[in-house]
Amino acid sequence: EVEGAGIDLVQLQWATERGRRVLRLFVDQEETGATLEDCASISRRLSHVLDAEDLIQGAYVLEVSTPGLDRPLTREKDFRRFLGQEARLTLKTPLPGGRKRLQGILRSLEDGRLVIEADGEEFGIGLASIARANLVYQGE
Repeated sequence: EVEGAGIDLVQLQWATERGRRVLRLFVDQEETGATLEDCASISRRLSHVLDAEDLIQGAYVLEVSTPGLDRPLTREKDFRRFLGQEARLTLKTPLPGGRKRLQGILRSLEDGRLVIEADGEEFGIGLASIARANLVYQGE
């Protein structure tokens, strides 16, 4: 439903906040970015579909928003889109020497292997070994 509207589903999260269940969707549009109007439209359409199909049992809150300035990088196409930008990675298992966190410039991506330049060194990291990745906001 979301991707058919020209909008890309970046991430889906279930959370419990203040005793209520929250289904949170982060959406984007590659060329122009998703607008507040896009988020509201998707929320309305998705609410109707979820309610009509009764896909989710019990009460919940649906939130649709853009990923923000520190957007998560979750798929290969995310890493590819943001090559040349700064990101923060947390690895599932440490690199030789025990390091599990890297912050640096995304240099290249080939065959599921990301090269990130951090602290003057280049590190080759398999996408499957990345636990979490986010862009680093470069404020002006």
